[in-house]
Amino acid sequence: TGDNYGTTPTGLKLLVGHAACEKTNWISNSLADCLVPPGVGITHVVVQVDHQQSSVTGSTNAEADVFTYDAPILSRILPSTGDPGGGQLVTLQGRNFGTDKTQVQVTVGDAPGRVVHVADEQILMVMPAGEGDRKVSVRVGDQQTATPGGQAPQPGATDQFDFQGPKVTAITPDHGPTQGGQTVTVLGKDLGPSGRDLKI
Repeated sequence: TGDNYGTTPTGLKLLVGHAACEKTNWISNSLADCLVPPGVGITHVVVQVDHQQSSVTGSTNAEADVFTYDAPILSRILPSTGDPGGGQLVTLQGRNFGTDKTQVQVTVGDAPGRVVHVADEQILMVMPAGEGDRKVSVRVGDQQTATPGGQAPQPGATDQFDFQGPKVTAITPDHGPTQGGQTVTVLGKDLGPSGRDLKI
């Protein structure tokens, strides 16, 4: 609702953000319907009548023209474990991801993942290097991943990615004096991309 929408429907155009409504229905000088186009984030609804446009900046009723798309929800990560060295292709399932790859950012712990493809209910991404269990967060536009309220968790549903734990394959030398003090080399797999959190 608003004011000065004109006296006929011919000159009226409604936009949500920068996208025109898929269908606009003029009802009166102060009322019109909009079939909302696909989009993400928090946007302003703009009204155009002939060559005039509603003001967004500096409006005393700035909050009245705001339309908010639902925040992204992450419900599953497939697979949910992988190599600490990164480079693994992973699918994030959920909803409200949109379709614009440039609007989507994924972080695993503090490390950014590389987004390859985005559909409204699925993101294909390449995992960064990491260690241990790390929280996966999705940001779409200016909105962060939300937790579905009131919903029971699905089997396997998680926002955690588990970088595989270390495995010892050999110790050289594998014997030494009882008083200790000997340096040995530990060979293994998945010891992490850095020695920061390594403990033997």
